[in-house]
Amino acid sequence: MQWIRNDKKYDTETAMLIGGRIKFCKVPSNEASKHIVSNFYKKKSGECFLVVETKRSSFGSEWNEKSPEIITFTEEEAKKWAEENLRVDMYEEAFGKVEE
Repeated sequence: MQWIRNDKKYDTETAMLIGGRIKFCKVPSNEASKHIVSNFYKKKSGECFLVVETKRSSFGSEWNEKSPEIITFTEEEAKKWAEENLRVDMYEEAFGKVEE
């Protein structure tokens, strides 16, 4: 997937996938289940971005509820998101080793 934001290209094919998270949402029993997948990427330039997909599933089928969205970060914002949402090894893969 590719996007242009603020005159910069973001491409999931060329960026490194660092990690992500899945959030399962509570829905009424008569609706298809819903979950939000957030994948954290780092570009060769060092910039980080998040791709968020809202998915529905029912009876073995899965589909996107809407088009995937991109969230771009400053370095500080990227580190904060990663601290709160990624494992330590993933954080250090993106930003380098952290002292104890």
